[in-house]
Amino acid sequence: MFTDCPKPLICSKNRLRSPTAEAVFAEYKGLEVDSAGLDRGAEMPLTNEAVLWADIILELGG
Repeated sequence: MFTDCPKPLICSKNRLRSPTAEAVFAEYKGLEVDSAGLDRGAEMPLTNEAVLWADIILELGG
């Protein structure tokens, strides 16, 4: 169900939660992941391209 489709992992600043989740899930065969943040000061801000690339977006609230 969750394999074979791109998934960005989103948190606020892309400093802890989403990069950690990206590292963990990158090991899963057939799973394509990326991470981004929602805040202006995010290390890697969420882009329109990432939203269009994604089949599903997982928000890692805290």
